[in-house]
Amino acid sequence: MKKIFKKLLLVGVAVIMVMPCQARGLINIYYNEQEVYLEQEPKLIDDTVLLPLRALSQQLGYSVNWDQEARQIDVINGNAKVTLFMESDKALVKGEEVKLSVPAQRIGGTTYVPLRFVGEALDLEVAWDSSTQSVNLEGKYTVDRDNKKLMVRTKDGKQVLADIKTLEGAEDQIPSVSSIITKNGSEIVSVSEVIQGALTGTTCTNFYIKDGKVIDKIERPFHYIAENGIAYLEDKIAFGYGRYLRIYNDKTGELIKQYDLNAFQEGLTLDLMKLGQNYAMGRYENTLHIIDFETGKVTRILDLIPKEDQGYVFESDMHLATDKFKLVWETEDALVFKYYSITEGIDKTVTCRLGE
Repeated sequence: MKKIFKKLLLVGVAVIMVMPCQARGLINIYYNEQEVYLEQEPKLIDDTVLLPLRALSQQLGYSVNWDQEARQIDVINGNAKVTLFMESDKALVKGEEVKLSVPAQRIGGTTYVPLRFVGEALDLEVAWDSSTQSVNLEGKYTVDRDNKKLMVRTKDGKQVLADIKTLEGAEDQIPSVSSIITKNGSEIVSVSEVIQGALTGTTCTNFYIKDGKVIDKIERPFHYIAENGIAYLEDKIAFGYGRYLRIYNDKTGELIKQYDLNAFQEGLTLDLMKLGQNYAMGRYENTLHIIDFETGKVTRILDLIPKEDQGYVFESDMHLATDKFKLVWETEDALVFKYYSITEGIDKTVTCRLGE
């Protein structure tokens, strides 16, 4: 089993029964065959496995909100929401009340919940291996490594959903599978592998899935930059990796607009990072660029910075180089970036004007 590499996951689980013979601290957790390491260890109390809620949820890609006054915890991923109440055996899953086998409880300052509930609430399958004292979690989406297929669990069993052409690692390597739900109920599923050699990089395929059908996908061969080529704006979702940028209505899954980036600048490609009302931001030639849809202008943010600071802000055009500036403010007609001026020893800003 290998450490989990991607932590953007939509997950869930079924009932698990355990024997009361485990030694403290020896319960291991695996998600899709990859070991999940938690700062707080699972607990075995009265034959029930309890998991640290926040640590596990964040590992699996959920956001966790704590309301001190109401003493409730919300676990959220897109339109999927689970609400638990401290010292109560009741919880809300997508608005419906369910009962826990044991209440959510605080142990050493950490909130723990029963594994059975985690599974039922988050739609995971679970298997208990008593010989290794391990909990094996399996998500809705898995990979058939031998046949290079994305599999989906349905009420009729596992089904082939799509081909995966980017699996380039060793045959015994376990791909990482992660997924998130958008606010409109669509799913973004990512299958990735870390490839190690003279330089370490990643291959991955990102799928846009709605109502059980693949609407679009991005296939990324060996690359070094972490952006996934997907961006959201209200009810729009955009895909951009390479020459084309496609924008969908996430409520319906229909294509709204497709841009050929060569119409903006010859040879332009984009590893999409952010979508605005009238612009797209992403990486081209390993540094940030802004495409102004209204004017057709392409702005290289590095060019807005004084030349004496450019060498520090962007060290080279080689792979693995990273920008030392970030977007800190946005209006309808401007984007403001902050960077550290090595020549002046202070933080400074530059502005990219839109519509001009």
